Amino acid sequence: MNYKLLIVGGELSLKVGLLCLLGNWASAQRVICPADYQDITGRGLLAIEAGAGTKASRGITGTLGMAYYIQSEKNFARGQYHFPNMFIKANLAYAQDKLKEEDRGSLDHAAFTFDLAFGYIPFNIKDIVYPSLFAGAFLANDFLTGAPNAVSAETKSRLNSLSPGGLFGLEIMTFFGHPRLALVVHADQRYLARDTFWGAKRQYFWLGLRYHLMDVKRVKH
Repeated sequence: MNYKLLIVGGELSLKVGLLCLLGNWASAQRVICPADYQDITGRGLLAIEAGAGTKASRGITGTLGMAYYIQSEKNFARGQYHFPNMFIKANLAYAQDKLKEEDRGSLDHAAFTFDLAFGYIPFNIKDIVYPSLFAGAFLANDFLTGAPNAVSAETKSRLNSLSPGGLFGLEIMTFFGHPRLALVVHADQRYLARDTFWGAKRQYFWLGLRYHLMDVKRVKH
C-alpha cells in the first residue's frame, strides 16, 4: 500500500512543519513528520499472524508466526511509501490426521513443526493484493497420539521422530480496508530429509490473518 509522506527530497512544507510542531494536530491530519519518517526508514516492518486449515485434505493444521519485511530506501522513493517485496518468516505449526493401517487399524498422528522461510513479493494488484513465493526449511516432531492395543510400546516409540526438511509455497495477502490487517491464503509443499513411517511428503493449506506493527498513518488525499 502507498502512504504519502509529504516529504519530497528532504524538504518539508511550512504547513506540514507547523503541524508537526503542534504534535497532536499532525496526528489528526494523518501527517508523517520527519522524526517518524527517520524512525520507520531505519527499521524493518514486523507482522504477526495466525491461521488454520487442512493438511493434505485429510487432517487439520493451525499456525502462529511472525514475518519480518526487509525495508530499504527504495521503499520510500518519490515521497511515497512502497510496501517491501522481501520478507523472512518463522512459524510454529501443529497438525493432526489419521493413518489407516490394514493390520493395525487407525493410527492417530500429530506433528509440531517449526518453519523458517524467505519470501519474495514479485508484484501487487492495486496496492491491495500481494502474492508471494517463499522457500525455506522446517523441523518436524512427529508422534503417535492414539493407537490400537496391538501396537507395542516399542513400536510407539519408533513412530515418534524428529526430522528436518525443506519447503516451498505460495501466499496471497489481501488488505481489506484496514491499513495494517490483511487476510492470508497459504499453501506449501514439504519434503522431509528422510522417509519416516508417516511419509516423506506433506502439504499444508491454511487461511489466516496477518497484523502489521508498522506505525505509519495513511494520509488523506
